[in-house]
Amino acid sequence: MTSRIQALLAQQPTAATLLADLRSGDIAIRTRAVEQAVLIGTPLIVPLGDLMGGPDPAAARAAQEALRRVAHHAARPKSGAERRTAAKELLKLTSPGFGQPARDEALYLLGLIGDAAHIPALRNLLTDAAVRVSAQMALDRIAGEGRKPRARRRP
Repeated sequence: MTSRIQALLAQQPTAATLLADLRSGDIAIRTRAVEQAVLIGTPLIVPLGDLMGGPDPAAARAAQEALRRVAHHAARPKSGAERRTAAKELLKLTSPGFGQPARDEALYLLGLIGDAAHIPALRNLLTDAAVRVSAQMALDRIAGEGRKPRARRRP
């Protein structure tokens, strides 16, 4: 290994360290943690959802931004397995055990990175009044064979 690669590996945060940094009161530390979230990737999705429901609004906002970065990074071209893993983890955040901000954010991101395989789970959420609108918006964003088009009203 070159010294450059060793230096990069030494700087890579662990999930626990990154989550602690997101809770930090130091904006520079929080910013660095948000930027480094993609280095850990999809295993961070559920813990970030937990942090979004915490009492510190700044930490919750940092967790939201980190979640967005992880999801978008997982959805990059030619990352099929990582994209599927991210969508699976985001579906976990839609359960009632998570706070409303995490549930809505997960549904928003699922609408961007999900596919036809996620349509049944999203349809099941249409019965949950707390996330019905977010689930419908996610369904509207996902193009796939299993999707029934909604009737459009003319003005």
